[in-house]
Amino acid sequence: MEFAVLGTLMAREGNVDCTPSAPKLRRVLATLLLRANKLVLTETLAEELWQHNPPPTAMATLQTYVYQLRKSLGADGRDREGMIRTRTDPSGYVLNVDPEKVDLVRFRSLLGEGRRALEEHRPERASDLLHRALSLWQGPVFGGVRSGPVLEGHAAYLEEERMNALELRIDADLRIGRHRELVSELKSLTVTHPLHEWFQSRLMIALHLSSRRGEALETFHRYRHVLQEELGLEPNHEIQQVQRDILNCEPTSWYGIDRVYPSVR
Repeated sequence: MEFAVLGTLMAREGNVDCTPSAPKLRRVLATLLLRANKLVLTETLAEELWQHNPPPTAMATLQTYVYQLRKSLGADGRDREGMIRTRTDPSGYVLNVDPEKVDLVRFRSLLGEGRRALEEHRPERASDLLHRALSLWQGPVFGGVRSGPVLEGHAAYLEEERMNALELRIDADLRIGRHRELVSELKSLTVTHPLHEWFQSRLMIALHLSSRRGEALETFHRYRHVLQEELGLEPNHEIQQVQRDILNCEPTSWYGIDRVYPSVR
């Protein structure tokens, strides 16, 4: 059975959609998938479902939800009793699944491999792995689920992981000379995230390496103006160093990412 949380919540066995339709069951499934093959405490599930005000019958109701979820995951006629195992000490549930069938697990595995490849100076390999990792994202995480505090917190964390993967992938693509292809993507990212200094600096680099030095410098001045107007701050040292390198026409260090990128993120 395949599961997805990086977009619309989905549980599928071949062509059979086993995703529960009831809102509370979807929240239970999403919470269990966050820690696939690991124990999820009943307290965690109760917090997600009822926040800090569980009803007196919370544990019995939760047992009913798990029973219904097992039935939903058995929509293809198979016995799913062993898929969600009950633990009593400590009290909780374990969703037993093939890790390769969960998009979140695959994403984190590819992200880790891509990061290591970049640290080992294998940018082509890193680019391929990170492109594959990001392709698993099909929309906002936990799509179609009315999230409670547990899922909302994890959604913010997962979005940070996605942004980290995106930054690493852009680094890898810059290292293998894809600066021209990156310009339009980075322009879009700087519009969506106008105060994200990392995207601004990489747009400047991509523009300059594409023989668009004037636009690169305009990007810096525009960002500096926005930063001063919005927060009363000056750009940090790294992006100012990028500006100085562009003014001095020193692009060679950028291919090695040693000067402009003091450490691999």
